[in-house]
Amino acid sequence: MPTLYVTEQGATLRRTDRRLVVEKDGQRLAELPIIKVEQIFLFGNIRLTTPVIALVLEKGIDLVFLSRRGRYRGRLVGPETGNGLLRLSQYRAVEDEWFRRATAKAIVRAKLTNQWTFLQPWGAQTRTAVAELRELVVDAGRRRSVQALMGVEGRGSAVYFQALRPLFAPAFTFEGRRRRPPPDPVNAMLSYGYTLLTNLVLATIQMVGLDPYLGFLHGLHYNRPALALDLVEPFRTPIVDHVVVHLVRDGGIGPEHFEPGEQERSILLNEEGRRRFIAAYEARLATRVAYPGATGEEQVTYRRIIERQVRELARSVQDRRRTYRPYVVREA
Repeated sequence: MPTLYVTEQGATLRRTDRRLVVEKDGQRLAELPIIKVEQIFLFGNIRLTTPVIALVLEKGIDLVFLSRRGRYRGRLVGPETGNGLLRLSQYRAVEDEWFRRATAKAIVRAKLTNQWTFLQPWGAQTRTAVAELRELVVDAGRRRSVQALMGVEGRGSAVYFQALRPLFAPAFTFEGRRRRPPPDPVNAMLSYGYTLLTNLVLATIQMVGLDPYLGFLHGLHYNRPALALDLVEPFRTPIVDHVVVHLVRDGGIGPEHFEPGEQERSILLNEEGRRRFIAAYEARLATRVAYPGATGEEQVTYRRIIERQVRELARSVQDRRRTYRPYVVREA
């Protein structure tokens, strides 16, 4: 597993020879060869030794700090790539109205397509939503501004999340997407998963050398990683939503894996719930699916598809005649 998650409160992450070791009260809780680690998530009160900090900076390992319950706090990042020409190309691409609109349109259409593809196997329960989402894919193709595309995307999300409601057991009441704060277990899992996924995409963007704060669909706002939000859109449904629906339907998570949040009427995963969610999320990232390669279709993990997608966008901004093609799930 290329990502190390440390959730045990009061634990210490230290370096021992060529391994990262998680300890608490003199007892080893986990250890992993340094060579296998690409990203580290620390949840809550976790101690770091100086050698680990030096290692993370030297090796370019992305280290993300979150609250115990999954709220993003910040990250420790080593020297960024020196590819100034790539970033210059990105800045010019963002200023190119035609390229920006074409890229935003491709992202919205891919997201909508992945949503209806996910809903389609559920049959009569989701048939109306599938039809409407397919119409919105066509509608997005006709839109001539990024603002109009955002409107189509918003309409699609409303249709999609309403269609998810009957897929959950009665113990998991879900009235639609609510984020701040999440009022029910399903929203709690969605928010938690989207946080993990967005940080994975953000780290990949930085590794490739693009600027994560300059996007094409999401506008420029201070301290908002617009490009990460752009590129995460097509992956929300096949990765996070898939994990949430199947955890609930297969009994991997139950009502006992949640607790009240600090905000009024908020619900969050408890410690055991977070462990179960992370295990399912990592398993999904490691799932191999069909993806077009240089010599034909290949079986590639979702984690590697994310990296390929970021590199695909990097090639597109360097040669704006090359259309960016976001990830689209193959229809079952």
